[in-house]
Amino acid sequence: MKIIINESNVRNLLVNRLGVDLTGKIDMLTSVYHVPTVFDFFMNSHMTRVWMNNYGPMYLIKLPDETLIYQKQGKIRDEILVNSDGQSYQEQEILDKLGIPPIGLTLTDIVETFAEEIDMGL
Repeated sequence: MKIIINESNVRNLLVNRLGVDLTGKIDMLTSVYHVPTVFDFFMNSHMTRVWMNNYGPMYLIKLPDETLIYQKQGKIRDEILVNSDGQSYQEQEILDKLGIPPIGLTLTDIVETFAEEIDMGL
């Protein structure tokens, strides 16, 4: 039997079954001007612009104890996942922090389910 999981099923699984509700806690960053200045120390605007042009939007993930930048970058670098202090993480570390067991969901699946594009009037 084949089970098809779509975005609403992922949201339902995370919120109702696992108690993980990230609604309003993940912002899609589509412009270098949307990236908070606390990340400027290790991600200058030129580097951020190049990454966004090559790999698409970045995501700002707001956890209770820290804020992270996430971007899926493909095969060579795979991903960027850093906090505002410049500490990098592996995807599984963040899934563990969120309390999501290893059930085959990736951080990209979760981010795409809960991300909201921010509008800063730019």
